Amino acid sequence: MKKFFIFIFLLFSINVFAADSWEVPIKVKAANVEIRLIFGNNMSATDGFDGYYDVPFFGSGTLNAYFESDGGLLFKDVRRVQDTKIWTLKIENKQSDLKQLFIVWNSEKLPFGYSFTLVDTITGNKIDMKKESFYQFPNTMIRYFDIEVQKN
Repeated sequence: MKKFFIFIFLLFSINVFAADSWEVPIKVKAANVEIRLIFGNNMSATDGFDGYYDVPFFGSGTLNAYFESDGGLLFKDVRRVQDTKIWTLKIENKQSDLKQLFIVWNSEKLPFGYSFTLVDTITGNKIDMKKESFYQFPNTMIRYFDIEVQKN
């Protein structure tokens, strides 16, 4: 009987642990170019580079987008969100003829129990990512955004 309760406890713990793991895909788009990035939460992840979760940036095109973190430059950056966590997204565009760029995400698939805010560090605009599904901004060659995630 004792083994049964230990098994149930471990099973419940694993389910709670897994339920708090999530990944959010986002896209940076300009004309015919699209870059896919992922940020996420996992209780085993750190703010540094985690080879099991994170994917390093390796681009060198005319449009580049990546997360800047303690782990370097990343296409995929998974961390452990306990209260609040901020991902810094850097977008570099070397095509001066592109007038508008977009950051796109699926607002309906953002996990429950967290708030998500995209902050344009140039304008100060704050976008509730659960209410909006994209952000359009003019080309400034280099642009920084913060994605603030807060556990409710």
